[in-house]
Amino acid sequence: MPDPQLAENTAGAAAERAPQIRAAPQEIAPLVALTWNVQWLGDTEHGPEDEARQLALAVDSLTFADADLIGLQEVSSAASAQALAQAFPGYTLERSRYPQPQNVALMYRADRLELRELSAVRGLDDAGRAPLEARFALPSGRELFVIVLHAKAGDDPRSYQIRKRFSEGLAAYLAGKHLGNDVVLLGDFNDLFSSSTLESATSPYQSLLESQAFVAPTAELEAQSERSTVWGATVDHIVVSRSLGSAVVPGSVETLRDELLARHPDFFEAASDHAPVTLELRL
Repeated sequence: MPDPQLAENTAGAAAERAPQIRAAPQEIAPLVALTWNVQWLGDTEHGPEDEARQLALAVDSLTFADADLIGLQEVSSAASAQALAQAFPGYTLERSRYPQPQNVALMYRADRLELRELSAVRGLDDAGRAPLEARFALPSGRELFVIVLHAKAGDDPRSYQIRKRFSEGLAAYLAGKHLGNDVVLLGDFNDLFSSSTLESATSPYQSLLESQAFVAPTAELEAQSERSTVWGATVDHIVVSRSLGSAVVPGSVETLRDELLARHPDFFEAASDHAPVTLELRL
């Protein structure tokens, strides 16, 4: 069940490298959603060795993406969360507080999304990383629920079974609480939707997608050569409720791999072993 007590709020403050607010009127501009695993950001014992450069590349990459709704995985220190928030005036950042250091975070443009409620989704087989859920109001008054998640990693049978149970529990939770709601899932699912990273196995997320209540627009990226990870699999996905399926802007689903490698040839070594995945929603 959701736990209403769980996330630290860090408001964005002015900084020189901040992105410019999009000039298009809010009522016609699509809502740009992004998910990205930032690989132990802020952890001095794991991930890229140069913490300052990793943070600078994270800021540059997010500035380039210019998203309105951002789900991050592995924001591994309060200081890194604070630094990200300070780099993006006009945004708010919410970070989970579970004991596992690979925290998830949600960053959003405050003039487009008004936070009404924040909670952790408890009771799932989530490898100690409870998903972070937010309820937003859009300027139109429409409600949008957003869940940021980070599933268990590993291509071994045990990890696969944990992901499968996680998927089943998540599907049951969504069916019980969010049937008919507009929902966006932003996550590092650590597995495929078309098959699995476990050899000869089906996707552990079948129970989530076979319910017909949700669709995964980013699943199409798994068949493309531009993969979301350095090891050659696209495991970062954005899933939306069927009510939002028609709101996905055609041609907007993409992996920002080639674009960020062009900006920073050492991106996968210095920034993260994952590239952001993004899409646009016309609400």
